Amino acid sequence: IKQIQALDGHLLDLRCQIKTISFAAHTDFKGTRSFIEEVKPKNIVLVHGNRTQMIGMKRALEEQLASVQGFGDVTIQMPPNTQVVKFEMFEERIVKAMGELASQKSNPDGTRIAGMLVRHDFQESLVIPEDMAMYTQLSTATVLQQLHLPFHSSFERLLTVVGKLFNISDI
Repeated sequence: IKQIQALDGHLLDLRCQIKTISFAAHTDFKGTRSFIEEVKPKNIVLVHGNRTQMIGMKRALEEQLASVQGFGDVTIQMPPNTQVVKFEMFEERIVKAMGELASQKSNPDGTRIAGMLVRHDFQESLVIPEDMAMYTQLSTATVLQQLHLPFHSSFERLLTVVGKLFNISDI
């Protein structure tokens, strides 16, 4: 039996096959398609590049992957910048709630809880951002952004426009 060295230095019996896949962030269509065929993902998200070229890549991938054995229904998305992309996860995971999330009472009615999923050394934890520094080696940052829209009219006119925009009669 082959052995490998763990992160803490002790030897572990290797009871699996290891397959290495090479992938470069800036690759051509052939390299990208080859990577996708190797990994066989259920979801593909194209996020970088000229929109016209991404549309062409999406169409070509859909056509070519349809004939690849082992590919079922693959979803290829091209979301605009800043759009949230959500995926359904069908595998069960055991995740340890940490900090404030752990102190909340369980909700048998199926109410969802939210937090950051953190994986470290094959252990998964769910923490809220405020507890991140206490329970992980990660840190958080807040990004503040201010939008400046020049408006060359009176304040009363601005109130009227905003009121009409948001259907507010007494602003």
